[in-house]
Amino acid sequence: MAIQATEQKTDLSAVVDKVVRIKGNGTGNPTVEKGVGVTVTRSALGVLTYAFKDNPGNFVCAEAPNFESSTPSSLAGWSAVANNFVAPTATTPASVAVSIFNSTFAATDLSATQWITVVFKFQWAGAGV
Repeated sequence: MAIQATEQKTDLSAVVDKVVRIKGNGTGNPTVEKGVGVTVTRSALGVLTYAFKDNPGNFVCAEAPNFESSTPSSLAGWSAVANNFVAPTATTPASVAVSIFNSTFAATDLSATQWITVVFKFQWAGAGV
């Protein structure tokens, strides 16, 4: 049985989700497993920068950071915080940096057995676009 897509209900018009799932790589750049038109780079300890190939629209929020691991208990207490959205220019793409913190609140990188999925919400039309 196929899952039917449904229109998202929100008080904002034309909001679209960009779902990005990446696999960690320690101090190297992670692997994008899900997400079209996005590149993810490790920009500092515990900081992943998501760059969007095309202008995604007005940034609404980043939500649902979901961690996964081959050893789930290793991620207990972890959190992720999105930094400010950086609008695209003629020479640089739109981007959002996400900072990852472990259970002791220290910035940390994802290992090769850890993943994070983030849902970025953008408004394509309507007020403020």
